[in-house]
Amino acid sequence: MEPAFHTIAALPEPVDCLSKLISVLLIALIAGASGCTPALSKETVAVSGSTTVLPLAEGGAEVFNGQQSQYQVMVTGGGTGVGMKNIAQGTSEICMASREVTADEISQFGDQFQERLIGYDGIIIGVSKEIYDAGVTALTKDQVKKIYSGETRNWKELGGPDEEILVVAREMGSGTRDTFNEDIMADKKAERLTRRPRRPACEPWAAAMRR
Repeated sequence: MEPAFHTIAALPEPVDCLSKLISVLLIALIAGASGCTPALSKETVAVSGSTTVLPLAEGGAEVFNGQQSQYQVMVTGGGTGVGMKNIAQGTSEICMASREVTADEISQFGDQFQERLIGYDGIIIGVSKEIYDAGVTALTKDQVKKIYSGETRNWKELGGPDEEILVVAREMGSGTRDTFNEDIMADKKAERLTRRPRRPACEPWAAAMRR
C-alpha cells in the first residue's frame, strides 16, 4: 500500500478554544500517517507547512503530547509549499496547508494527498493608520489589483496624500499569497508582487496583506 500525504487547513478561531479539537485531529491523522499499531517507544511525527495554521497546530500538539506517551509531535512552519514538498519527500508526515493541493503539486508528487478540512479563514488588505486617517478608508478589488501589479503607485490616485504606496506581501511559497494571486490578481502563479519593493508594515504609507 502506497503512503498517503496528509494535509490540514486553517481555522479562524483562538488556539485556546480549539486545542482539544486539533488534538483529536492530530490523533486521527497520526494514526493514518504511521500506518501501524503504536510502538512501545515514542515515535516522532513531523508536522510542517503553513504559518497561518502554525499557532493552532502548536497548541494542539502541546496538548496531545502531554496526554499520551506513544507519539511526539514536532511542528515547524516554512509555508504551505514547503509543507507539501516535505510530505512528498518523506521528511514530514503531515502538512499544514492554508489552501487546496494544486494541480502542479499533484503532477509533481502524485495524486496521494488526503486533505482534512478543519475550517476557513480570511485574507484582509490593511493600510497604515496615517493613510486611513488621510481618507483612504476602503479599496475595491480592482484598486487592490492595480496597487499590487504596480499600476497604481501613489496614494493620491486613490484620494489619499501625495505619497508613494509601499507594498507589503507574503513570502514566496505562502498559501495566503497563492490565494491572493488567484482571487485578486486572477492568476495563481502571478509574480507581479515581487516587482514592487517590500517594506515593513509599520511604514506610514504602507499597504499590507494579512491573514
